Amino acid sequence: MKIRILLSFWFVLLLLLFGLILSPLHLWRVSLNQFLSEEGVQLDQFEGRLWQGKMSIRGDELKGNIQLQWRASGLFEPIDFQLLHKDIKAWGKIQGNLDEMTLWLDQLSLSSELLNSFLEPYKAKVTGGNIILDKLYGKWPYVESMPDTLRGNGYWEGGDVNYLMSRRRESISMDKVLFELMNINSVNQLKVMSEQGVAYLSANINTQGDAELSVMPSVLELINQPWEGDRDTPVFVMTDKVF
Repeated sequence: MKIRILLSFWFVLLLLLFGLILSPLHLWRVSLNQFLSEEGVQLDQFEGRLWQGKMSIRGDELKGNIQLQWRASGLFEPIDFQLLHKDIKAWGKIQGNLDEMTLWLDQLSLSSELLNSFLEPYKAKVTGGNIILDKLYGKWPYVESMPDTLRGNGYWEGGDVNYLMSRRRESISMDKVLFELMNINSVNQLKVMSEQGVAYLSANINTQGDAELSVMPSVLELINQPWEGDRDTPVFVMTDKVF
């Protein structure tokens, strides 16, 4: 009798699971909005199925809606996705398994205006071309706080940087800037440099949430500030606990 009850339980559980997987996504929009509204986010559109669909999100902190579309070509195949926003465009593939999630990002384009919210505390502002990230590859284990595999590169198309120096507003024009992302010994690293390979700054963060930012002498040269020290030694290093 106990075996029959157990088999019946698993049969009902499987039916519920397949029902969730096969059900139209719009049936879940109202329930999801009740949860997301507490975070200042609203689902305006949620259509299709789990393996192929589209959604539209708006939020208190977003300027305009985010449109997301996805499609899986097979049961165990990566999911193709496309994300569109007035300041963000991205497309690539994503795949999850029991241990980790893998991302292949074909391209990500960000408006340079997005940097200004981070630069505001430093009285700086950026205008100009977009920030382009090409061919990013990463693996993120579910049990880790950071990706354990990361490879990618990109560039900023260039533009103007406005900043405060000695209570005066200054501005410089910059040419194309390159950057590289990588994971070395479980530390995710970002390197920013000129087209000629001159290092501007580097940043890294480890799995414990310890972050470090190093600014090189070439940055002082950009803003016409003298520096007589070693050109390969950072001008200053900032550390912080991110999480």
